[in-house]
Amino acid sequence: MLQVFLDIFDELILVLDNINLNEYLLLNKEFLEQVCSFLKVFDDVIEQLSEDKRPTIYKVLPLRQRLINECEMKSNDSDGLKEIKVFLSRRLKTVWVLQDVHYISCLLHPSLKQFQIAPDEKSKALDLVKAELLKRQSATSTGSSIINITPCSSTKSSSTSKSQQLTSKPQNILLECFDHPAEDEEPVLVSLPDKELTEYLFLNVTLEPDADVLLFWKQHQNKFPTLASIVKDIYSIPASNTTVERLFSSAGSTISDRRTNLDSEKVNKLLFLNKNLLTLKELDRQQLLNMHEKRKLDQTLLPLSPTSSSNVDDNDNDYDEEELSFSSSKPKKARTFDDDQFSDDEIMDKHSEVIDEQEY
Repeated sequence: MLQVFLDIFDELILVLDNINLNEYLLLNKEFLEQVCSFLKVFDDVIEQLSEDKRPTIYKVLPLRQRLINECEMKSNDSDGLKEIKVFLSRRLKTVWVLQDVHYISCLLHPSLKQFQIAPDEKSKALDLVKAELLKRQSATSTGSSIINITPCSSTKSSSTSKSQQLTSKPQNILLECFDHPAEDEEPVLVSLPDKELTEYLFLNVTLEPDADVLLFWKQHQNKFPTLASIVKDIYSIPASNTTVERLFSSAGSTISDRRTNLDSEKVNKLLFLNKNLLTLKELDRQQLLNMHEKRKLDQTLLPLSPTSSSNVDDNDNDYDEEELSFSSSKPKKARTFDDDQFSDDEIMDKHSEVIDEQEY
């Protein structure tokens, strides 16, 4: 909303009356530009956390820390912007409380596992992952069921973290939170009781911001089976409730005043189609393309067979004879009025013309 107001700021003077014009002249356009530039980062974070096609739970911790870093004071900030930063920084630390799943999911992302965006949080994430590994290993040894992770235990994040002063901001805000490769530094040895977690931490793999992290774990599930099972449980948790709100909105449009007798099963199917229709169309189109390519390949390989030409000729002759015999024995279909392509008046006119020609 503020960005829209800023875009038309110079044009408002042409449409305002005398009463509102005096208030308009009191506004500081430079301060408005600073506020819009500062809040742009918040808008990007909301967009990242509202995605519903891929996992978003691992983005919570780094993006939260990115906003806290954005609230740090700068030398060229105005007094009004400093007050806004102090207020939002305090609210982020007190209201946006991190859960255990946020720490674990962040550590289980290959590009965030070093916690360079928030180095003070890495030790807690390691402890939580080790505890979950012990639970699942003990559950496997005793033959019990999978232990669910309870996100009820909440802890506050420490305020001291690494500040990022970036001169040129990348297009994807999540890329700012990713770990940077340390080429000249020696890897820090961490004493871990589990070999699986140790091998994962020293795995030199970096994902792009738009890469599918689930595909990475599918490719490495044989190497890290316990960690992959944790990912399956945690990464299905949405970072925000925007997906649920969208489903409620779609349900309100589906169950209207004229469709109140729909049962729950039919409503679930309609909502599923409404949400996944584009994906299903793309899958169906891909299947059709694969069938078409296979048919073209079969037609290309058919002339290469040595006996294909003779077999084709014989088959064509047999097919012609069968078609002739079938067509001769096939009963004729009775002609109906629906088969006529002309109207009744046109038929009567043609019939009268034929009679006149015969008389002539």
